Order: sequence, then structure tokens, then C-alpha cells
Amino acid sequence: MVQAISKTMQKGRQTQNAFLAGLRNTSYADIKKGWYWNTTMPDGSTAVQPAIDSNILWGPNDPNNNYPVEDGMNAGLDYGIMDIQSKYALDPAGRVAGYICQFASPQWNYSPRGTGRFTTSLYLIKKSTVIKQACIMQCHRSVFCVSLAFNLVTNDCQTYAVSPEDPRFAASVTAESSYQFFHRDGMEF
Repeated sequence: MVQAISKTMQKGRQTQNAFLAGLRNTSYADIKKGWYWNTTMPDGSTAVQPAIDSNILWGPNDPNNNYPVEDGMNAGLDYGIMDIQSKYALDPAGRVAGYICQFASPQWNYSPRGTGRFTTSLYLIKKSTVIKQACIMQCHRSVFCVSLAFNLVTNDCQTYAVSPEDPRFAASVTAESSYQFFHRDGMEF
């Protein structure tokens, strides 16, 4: 994610920082815990997904909670992610910052990628009992969905915020032939 942000920011160099849709639940004592993605959908509703701690590429001195409550995220060019006060419209140095926007492509392909499912619920977005096409649609409608596991016998659908092919999460996959994995093409990890 930070590489994509950095490439985007380098194109114009008008801004050095960009706000992200990351917020922190401040009831957690540990400043590295309680982060989540808060995305406004086209219909005005909000999609919320807990952030996976290992996917947040913090800058060398962050998060640090330097101000009374730093509960927002900002991406700094050539730095990484930093925690900031979410109530401000300027970056920490007082410059106007850009925003990183996310959208769902009108057309995605979902490729079969073997069999199995995740053994932990940490990466689970939604679990339901639906037909395969409805399972794929659930993934398509979630801005956070990267992959899904579908059981052809029980119609168990599990949508995930990570890929079983990502080496950081592959150890949490159990081989289970009754579940087929699908990956949203074009999603990088």
C-alpha cells in the first residue's frame, strides 16, 4: 500500500502527505492496537474493517501519539504511515495534504486458487450460507475483500481481507478439499 501511495505522490510532488481512511479506537492502551479502516461508500454508508497490524507499514517513529490523541493515519512520502490527529485538515507540518481514495472496480475477476480456508477469524470479513455466485458478490461489494473460500457441499461462504497466497498469512491456511479458494484478480499484497 505505501509503495502505491508513494508512486502516486511522486507523480506531481505537489503534496508530501496524504490522509488515509485509517482511524484508531482510543480505548486501547497500546497505540499500535485498535486501528481500523473507515471507508465511505458511494451510497453514503460506511464500511468498517479492523486493520491487520502487520499490514500497516508505520514510519520509523510511528505510531507515537505525540499529541493528546493521534487517532488518524497519514502517509508521508518516503516515510511510511504516521499517526495524526484525525480532526485536522492539514498535515502535521501545516501543509495541505491530499486524500487517498479507494473505489471498487465495476468489473473484477475471481480466479480459483486451490483449496482450503483460513483457520483464524482475524482475516474474516463475513461468513454466510449462500450460493457460490452470491458469495462472489459479497466479496465484490466489500472494499476490503481480497479472497474468499467457498464450500460447494454446504454453501459456506467466507470472505477474507487477505490472500492465502500472501506469505505473511499462508501459515494460517488449512488444506481442506471441500473449500475452494478464489482470489480477486488485480489485488496486490
